[in-house]
Amino acid sequence: MKLSASTLRMLSAMTVLTAASWSMSAFAQAAEGAAAPDKAEVSAPGPAERAENATKKAGKATVKAGGKAVDATKKGVKTAADAVTRTGKKIDAKIPRTKAYKKSEEDQAKPTPDAK
Repeated sequence: MKLSASTLRMLSAMTVLTAASWSMSAFAQAAEGAAAPDKAEVSAPGPAERAENATKKAGKATVKAGGKAVDATKKGVKTAADAVTRTGKKIDAKIPRTKAYKKSEEDQAKPTPDAK
């Protein structure tokens, strides 16, 4: 699977929808069993609050992972470009129709002065 910004957005959207469906299901079951307690009586966060907290954490994690993926991709692209440039410079004189190739041909065609 290829990681891209749209993929990461899709993952966070799916996480939000999943958390929302769980919280709605839990809320419906709680509403059937008993009346909702007052805010003063509630000590632990309810399903909706837990889902909201989970989606916030998932969103932050997605942004962080996306940033790391972008940074790693940029680094990889730069490394590959540098490697291509180095390789190109090494073989430049061996490729016909380049200035470096023509210069090497001219240098080989010149007679060397005889040392007597």
